[in-house]
Amino acid sequence: MDVGRTYASGYEFYVSNLFFRREIPSISIENGIAIASGNNGAMTSAACANAKCTQFVGTAFGGGAYIEVEVAYDADKVEQSTGWPSVWALGAEGVFKMPGYQWSGQPAGFHHSIEVDMLEHHLASGDHAYGAAVHDWFGHYDKSCPKAHYCQVVKGGRVPLRPDERTTDFHKIGMLWVPASDARSGSIRFYYDGRQVGPSPTWERFVPKRTTPLTLAKSPFAFGVIDQSHLVLLVGAGKSTPIKVRSVNVWQKSSASNLVH
Repeated sequence: MDVGRTYASGYEFYVSNLFFRREIPSISIENGIAIASGNNGAMTSAACANAKCTQFVGTAFGGGAYIEVEVAYDADKVEQSTGWPSVWALGAEGVFKMPGYQWSGQPAGFHHSIEVDMLEHHLASGDHAYGAAVHDWFGHYDKSCPKAHYCQVVKGGRVPLRPDERTTDFHKIGMLWVPASDARSGSIRFYYDGRQVGPSPTWERFVPKRTTPLTLAKSPFAFGVIDQSHLVLLVGAGKSTPIKVRSVNVWQKSSASNLVH
């Protein structure tokens, strides 16, 4: 963990600097456990390497993976106005303005990227559950769909917890990403302590010229941009309650498609 915020290559995790918030997030290591808090404070598998965030250091995962993060937090102390505990992934192409940021065949600056929310504990106070979702983002920033910065297709849902599943105990949050091919659909499956939960989006192999943004919501290719993406893993929380991270594991058939800087 690059706790000292050197943003040099070679670390497995960095203190988030992806969104250039004024307040620097707090990341510490105590007895082998990472603790993230403050202004959506996050530990990330990759970070900006320059002031314009057009290059990065770290690892972005490509070609499919099973990602599992073991976390704990106090759900009773979450205040939505100051952020919430989260485990999620963003396409490096969108974050670091890489070539895949541009939707091929669309006007210049037309964005297209993926977001996978493995866990977002931002539901109503007292609701013993969390949210999991996949977002397919596209459009011109604050122009195509100004109320949400970008247009989106989203598939998500509420994941209820059993009465004995206390968030203050460590639990394993998992996500299985299987890329699409000409022979099979792609898919994402979410897991909580090894059992499948939440939404299960599928898609056909995405080729940009097969579909247009206006029909993406009804298209079988929605969410397929993930297969052309490289995922940056993030774990963080707001000011009201920190999130503790005991382990992070990523399994892949091959790491050949990863981007490592």
